[in-house]
Amino acid sequence: MKHLGLVLLVVFLSACSNKQLFDITQETKRNECRRLPPNQYEECMRDVETSFEEYMRKRQEVVEH
Repeated sequence: MKHLGLVLLVVFLSACSNKQLFDITQETKRNECRRLPPNQYEECMRDVETSFEEYMRKRQEVVEH
């Protein structure tokens, strides 16, 4: 169900820039992390720490290969 919500969010926000969409997605992930027990919360938040610039760099590497 969470994935469906994210897909719908992406569809409705298709007019947004990549940066805006990235920010919204990251905030959604942070909210999901907040629902986890403390030991899982910290690991989850580390996964969300990726900056937009880092995300774009990694994305470009994948696209080029």
